Amino acid sequence: MKRTLRWGQWMIVASAMLLLFWVAAIGVAFLLLLGFIAVTVTANSIRSAILSRGDEIGIMQLVGAPLWMVRGPFVIEGAVTGAVAGGLAGVLALVACVIAVQAGAEIEEGALVCVIEAMKMENEITAHKAGKVAELPIAVGASIATGDTIAVIT
Repeated sequence: MKRTLRWGQWMIVASAMLLLFWVAAIGVAFLLLLGFIAVTVTANSIRSAILSRGDEIGIMQLVGAPLWMVRGPFVIEGAVTGAVAGGLAGVLALVACVIAVQAGAEIEEGALVCVIEAMKMENEITAHKAGKVAELPIAVGASIATGDTIAVIT
């Protein structure tokens, strides 16, 4: 069956597509801005480190140190800084859990099973069906990964 759009319907579709285009354009502009900021901050950090160690670099070059020996400390410093920052971000993103039921308890559909905290936001996990909690393989305050079983309801 062939469907046709009338003028009013076409205008609604066109305005929705235009809105979607502008949302995408603003998102791309925002990502470009964040990328520019990241590159600028990184470049200024490297420049600052080079300027603060100018005498050391000059002495190393006068002594005849190879280029890798001059650049090496900056690469190591950047790698260590990145590793520390990544580790810190990983710790902040850990998921903590507060359990609201006990194994063996009878629960109704929609009852609170546990509260998962991720990035300062609490997410309530509710039972998908009524039944008895057969197993709770998670612990209070434990880290939970994607795909982990939270509770077994029979």
